[in-house]
Amino acid sequence: MFVSIKNIENNIKKFPIDKKINITNHSISILNNLISPLFMSDTDKRLQEMERDTKNFIISHPNVIFIQADKGNITSR
Repeated sequence: MFVSIKNIENNIKKFPIDKKINITNHSISILNNLISPLFMSDTDKRLQEMERDTKNFIISHPNVIFIQADKGNITSR
C-alpha cells in the first residue's frame, strides 16, 4: 500500500494544492477499502474504528472549533 501512496504523490506533484488534497483524500479512501479486515491487527481495527468515530463527531458538531495545542505552555494575559 505504501508504494501505491508514493506513486499517487509522485503523479500529482504539479497539481495545485487544493487538487492535491482532493486527490489524496479520495485515493486514501479507496486504498483503505482495499485493506482486508482479515489482515488487520486488533490495534489497526480499533484505530480505524476510533478514526471513524472522530470523523462522525466532527461532522455532527460543526460549531466545535479545533485549534492548535499550546505545546510551549504559553498563555496570554
